[in-house]
Amino acid sequence: MLRAREQILDAVAELVASGGLSAVTMASVARRSAVAKATVYNHFRDRDDLLRALMASETERLVATCAGAADGDRLGAAARWLSESTVIAGLRRFDPATLLSVADRAAAEPRVHETVQRWCTPDDNPERAFRWLVSFAVVPDESGQPPPLLEPTS
Repeated sequence: MLRAREQILDAVAELVASGGLSAVTMASVARRSAVAKATVYNHFRDRDDLLRALMASETERLVATCAGAADGDRLGAAARWLSESTVIAGLRRFDPATLLSVADRAAAEPRVHETVQRWCTPDDNPERAFRWLVSFAVVPDESGQPPPLLEPTS
């Protein structure tokens, strides 16, 4: 049962990566995940439920990646994950307004700021760190390497 749900979420992620949100229909998810359409409906009420579950799954992956990083490198781990996420890349390419909307909602979420603040070193500015992380989702660095978090001081 859990394996089918994971297959379905993997299919949703692949569809978003290759065609954006418009590529996600219950039928396309069933085809991509090689399960019956009824199986998709057994796990998810509708398309919105699928997309919410995908975002929750991606958030869990991001948090797990950062939790596995050394204390001083959690911001870097988050930036690398955001740069490498195929779901983020699909949203950036096909649904940039949706991606910006998600970033706006995250900016208003106090837990996000608390988390970023915990990941910052004493010299980092948490608000600037948050904007820096969002930039990897919206406009990633071509090299794939995170730029320095703070500008050098003179």
